[in-house]
Amino acid sequence: MTGPRHSTTVARHLSEPTPLSQHLSDDLDEGQIKQMWQRIDHAPVGGRRSWFWAPAAVLAVLLLSVAFFRAERRAEPRQLALSSGSAPTVLSAGAAPSASRFDDGSQVSLASGTRLEVLRNDARSFVTALRRGGVTFDVKPGGPRHWVIEAGELSVEVVGTRFRVERGLTATRVSVEHGIVMVRGERVPGGSVRLTAGKSFELPVPSDARVAPAVEGPAPLSPPPVVARASSAEKALAVASAERGPAETHDEVERFLRAADAARQRSDNAAAVRFFHLALQKAAPGDARRGLAALSLARLLMAGEPAKAAAILRSSLSDMPQALLEDASVRLVEAESRAGNRTAAASAAADYSRRFPAGRRADEVRRWSEP
Repeated sequence: MTGPRHSTTVARHLSEPTPLSQHLSDDLDEGQIKQMWQRIDHAPVGGRRSWFWAPAAVLAVLLLSVAFFRAERRAEPRQLALSSGSAPTVLSAGAAPSASRFDDGSQVSLASGTRLEVLRNDARSFVTALRRGGVTFDVKPGGPRHWVIEAGELSVEVVGTRFRVERGLTATRVSVEHGIVMVRGERVPGGSVRLTAGKSFELPVPSDARVAPAVEGPAPLSPPPVVARASSAEKALAVASAERGPAETHDEVERFLRAADAARQRSDNAAAVRFFHLALQKAAPGDARRGLAALSLARLLMAGEPAKAAAILRSSLSDMPQALLEDASVRLVEAESRAGNRTAAASAAADYSRRFPAGRRADEVRRWSEP
């Protein structure tokens, strides 16, 4: 007579299931989940009560999945930060050398007069531009990020090693203390060179592109006068030039890029567009800053003038720094799609696939190129 009562009990359990959310409490740690799984894994199979273990096993698998997902989220790398906790934007050294340590254990040591700007900083990559001076990079091996240093015509790529990049008036030099780095550039023999410990590579600056250092003079007592009818962009450029001093005003491309960045920070997009245009016009073919200006300009024009953004990107891909080339290729597909040029978008998507067969942004490209 126990059969009917047992069946009734089973039916009541099946008709009144416990909500799964009660089993997914944050209080359940990995140790408890592991113990639960061991009990289920070593339980006898078969018999009249085997029906009980099937839902329990399913529940254990679900709990293990939740724990794994939480662990993955906790382990996911974030934006690289300085040891102080702040995100770096510009690292510079004045009359004395300086050093900056990052929260992943990496460190950069700047020689006096050096300026290093951060172009990209996320969970997968850390891209900087060496505007002048010399930097010794001590990148912790085994980190999650791909480090890239843009130094004029050269692009240095590394995952973990110690090396130095120097950008002088007559040449740019890369030397490796230990580890391996890849140096890329249009004037690099074969397009790229692999440097190991003790090796170095030097790329002379073309004679027509060399600029003699300006003679330091007394600092101005006040900013130069600005014409009353000057635009906000012109005013910003005049102020920015006065703040930097006479030693840097000879480099028009650099001057326009900094003025554009200042305008963008104060949300003056019209001025930023104008300055990026000027930087694009002044930068010589092969100058990595030409590609940087083009990509920045295209981003500002993307929403309102996508056709113009596409034209700018198409004409500057050959000058795009290697670290920004994938982003620029994706933006070109987006711009063509926004402009309604489906055929051009599909062609740009095909170019992206050829350039980056295992591209991490392939899904985004596919979405923009689909009809």
